[in-house]
Amino acid sequence: MEGNVSANCRTSSKTVNDFVLAGIKAYNEGNMQNALNQLTRALDLSNDAGIYGIRCLCRYRDGDTTDAMNDVNKAISIDPKFSLFYLIRGLFHQKESKNKEAIDDFTNVLSMTPEMVSAYAWRGISKYRLKEYDAALEDFTVAFNSPAVKCSPSWENVIRNLAKEEKGDNGYLKKLIEMSQRIIPACG
Repeated sequence: MEGNVSANCRTSSKTVNDFVLAGIKAYNEGNMQNALNQLTRALDLSNDAGIYGIRCLCRYRDGDTTDAMNDVNKAISIDPKFSLFYLIRGLFHQKESKNKEAIDDFTNVLSMTPEMVSAYAWRGISKYRLKEYDAALEDFTVAFNSPAVKCSPSWENVIRNLAKEEKGDNGYLKKLIEMSQRIIPACG
């Protein structure tokens, strides 16, 4: 029949990629509700680990840490060999003071992607918070001796913030100051 559109032809429907791109655009514009709507529509069409990974970041930025964690866990269950999902989950765990779980995730990252040296620094933070100072120092030393991390002012701020967490316990504070003097290189 001339003029009829085939039932299999979806000329007016959006593709998964269209929804993902619209979701990323909304995220970049700070419109989390629209970003979440677009990414959820993409997931209705495709059970894709990467889309869950993007949506978890939207949910986290929107303040929904529970669903953000659910999304990153779903992403890991779909693609357990993608180390970035473990890094994201480790950072979520660390933010919630679940340092043992964070260490496990950062260790997974390093076993899959040893060149992702920032995972050593993040793991070092969790070890430090568990008062595993020697192990933290080992991780910080690997991270801060790497050209990828060396001379980064943001990492220097991380060390300073750890010092603020000590809340006046001079023994731990002294250990942190000693550690920072040994591992933060002078940029010059």
